[in-house]
Amino acid sequence: MSEVEANDYIKHIPYIIPFITLLIGAWIGNRNAINKDRRAEFLTISAPIHDTLIAQLHAEGDRIFSNPVSKADLLRLRSRYFHRTWFDRIKGIGFDRAVKEYQEQYKKSYHIDSSGRAVFSNHNSYRQTINALLKYTPIK
Repeated sequence: MSEVEANDYIKHIPYIIPFITLLIGAWIGNRNAINKDRRAEFLTISAPIHDTLIAQLHAEGDRIFSNPVSKADLLRLRSRYFHRTWFDRIKGIGFDRAVKEYQEQYKKSYHIDSSGRAVFSNHNSYRQTINALLKYTPIK
């Protein structure tokens, strides 16, 4: 490579570096904007679930069982947010376990006595499953 050709390449560097910087900046800005939108969508779905779980957690006595989170809401959260990356898929497995345990504990925690009244038990184990499910609906 002759000295003249090298000088020609050097002349173009001041135009190339800002262009590359512009592309990197646009890519980073786009990723941040998309992540903010995803977070807002996640909060739209998870906030009612989180509020219901918190209300159940702080309820006294048998009122803890009065308003369980619907399976449809939990499935909507699962289908929307625990499938994007391999980490989300692994997190989704834990979420599925927590949902299953939450539903099983709800079914195990009450029965109908001979007079037709609902009798509740296992308050502490139900609270533990609520805490496990709350890990997947953080509000930030």
